[in-house]
Amino acid sequence: MKTTSIDDINLNEGIRGILKDRGTDPAVFKEALDRAVKSREKEELMKVCREFESIFINMLMKQMRATIPKSDFLNRGIDREIFESMFDEEVSKEMAKGGGIGLAREIYRSLVAQIDRKV
Repeated sequence: MKTTSIDDINLNEGIRGILKDRGTDPAVFKEALDRAVKSREKEELMKVCREFESIFINMLMKQMRATIPKSDFLNRGIDREIFESMFDEEVSKEMAKGGGIGLAREIYRSLVAQIDRKV
């Protein structure tokens, strides 16, 4: 089995959008993953896996917010949207750092197993 690159994962537009919102070019994210895999630097690889999990959690939060019915009770101006977006981003980063939903750990285990098989 070959090592999966970020191209093989096929980032969808949601993930690409979140990367751009964070000021990260998807190509830079791909390079960071490829560099971590090639260098066999496990700490760096885990960092990239946590970042991916953070992006995934952010997508989940964004989708959950989209299900909340709009009402006139609370002002839904651009300022609130910006605040919620920034809040969700920070919460998703902290969740991923604290173990998150386990996605980073599973991606990491899979990539390390593939790296170890190549040795």
